[in-house]
Amino acid sequence: MNLPALKASLALWRRRYAARVRLRSKARQDLQEARELDTHPRKALVERKVLRETQAEEALKMVKRREQQIAAFGKPRVRRPYERVKMNVWCQSSRNGLKPRLIVLHDTEGANVPGIRDLESLGAYFDKPSTQASSHVGVDAEGNAALFVADGAKAWTQSSYNSISLSVEQIGFASQVAWPEAQLRKTAQYIAYWSKKHDIPIISSTVHGVCQHSALGAAGGGHADCGPNYPFDRVLSLARDYAKNGW
Repeated sequence: MNLPALKASLALWRRRYAARVRLRSKARQDLQEARELDTHPRKALVERKVLRETQAEEALKMVKRREQQIAAFGKPRVRRPYERVKMNVWCQSSRNGLKPRLIVLHDTEGANVPGIRDLESLGAYFDKPSTQASSHVGVDAEGNAALFVADGAKAWTQSSYNSISLSVEQIGFASQVAWPEAQLRKTAQYIAYWSKKHDIPIISSTVHGVCQHSALGAAGGGHADCGPNYPFDRVLSLARDYAKNGW
């Protein structure tokens, strides 16, 4: 139902509930009068009272249900970003019961290729046992996305932090001056989605929040991505907006 239809249905059920409350009151009154005249009121009056009470309760449930639906209508829908490529790569393992607390942003140190061939190639690379590396998802310059490792599994891309991290691999170089808007927005959508799903705050943190790979230092493998020109603060701002308003 759309919002106008929900409101119209709510109004209808409110009228029905009011009418059924009146019938319930009448049934209760009839039964009370019968009891005052006869210590054994007629069975039909008892059954009518039970029926009217049941009908009133059902109408009230519908009123509350419509009120809840209207209250929920239009709330932001933070859903998983659409992934054009879906794989389940070899390079992954168990989190051993640990839950993700960090979202770590990376770059691939590889050039973007129009379409999804770059993401498919990245997935094929992560699928080789000899690679010994992987990320949960990949995002290219056009905003296309790929799934490589499920959230519940451990991707191998930030060394000592693998068991508690979710990772986004962005096609590009740490040395590049600018980052495409479509890519930044898709990355921000993943941050917003994971923030909601795993209760990870959208703040800059290497303990419980979001960070770039470089922020993890030697314990994270000693990498420099996403580079000095990566607009990290803007990505966090976009993610907060998506978490608040959906997309």
